[in-house]
Amino acid sequence: MTSIGDPQNSMAGAPRLQHFQGLASLDKLAELPPGSVVRIDVVAAELPALQKLGASMGTAGLHIELTEHEGTWSLLACSAEPDDLRDLEAPEPMQEVLEVCAELEGGDSYLARTPCPARPLKQRLIERGLWAWLHEDPDGSGLVFVWKPPA
Repeated sequence: MTSIGDPQNSMAGAPRLQHFQGLASLDKLAELPPGSVVRIDVVAAELPALQKLGASMGTAGLHIELTEHEGTWSLLACSAEPDDLRDLEAPEPMQEVLEVCAELEGGDSYLARTPCPARPLKQRLIERGLWAWLHEDPDGSGLVFVWKPPA
């Protein structure tokens, strides 16, 4: 799994996509700005602790998804359910993300699942003044998080 960040995405207080491997570094969760998207991957032995964490995040009003792929359990916590564009044929997912993001107001964000982590999409979003994070899920699909800085 890879997450692709960008040096520009370091503005204090800006939401971001943060990926954790295992439960050891979860103390950093409190440091994440509001609106951030959290992805946590664990092995089966850590699943009960991950489920407990997911339940507490869910009661805090976050959208929670818990999935398993080849023995790795993943928790996704975000403020809203991501748009699922994985069934669309290329280039529709990229076009959909670009269209939605063209309508974002300053401070708004957008989260979508795509058939793959499209690196060209990230570059096009950055060229439009947006901040973008891509994450490749274990099944090869992508998760894209976009944020428009306030004017």
